[in-house]
Amino acid sequence: MNLMWEAITGREDFLNLSSRRHSPQAAYVYSKISGSYRWHFEHDSKDSKLPIRYREMQLLTDMISGMTDRFAVDLYAQLKAATDG
Repeated sequence: MNLMWEAITGREDFLNLSSRRHSPQAAYVYSKISGSYRWHFEHDSKDSKLPIRYREMQLLTDMISGMTDRFAVDLYAQLKAATDG
């Protein structure tokens, strides 16, 4: 969850939700978040009037709550292998 949070919040431009991530690791982890979830996070909608921090937390919550146990274990293994190097 910490890696996901860093990937969501670690943008070069805080106000541009789709801006480049600060590091290759953050970009990789961000790419592992569902494309549908990322699209809704990054694009204007009725929710865009919500504070950015709220939207970031909502993205993290949506991603985590949408995981099956098996998916979470597999994703953890992928992220651990990619970030331990």
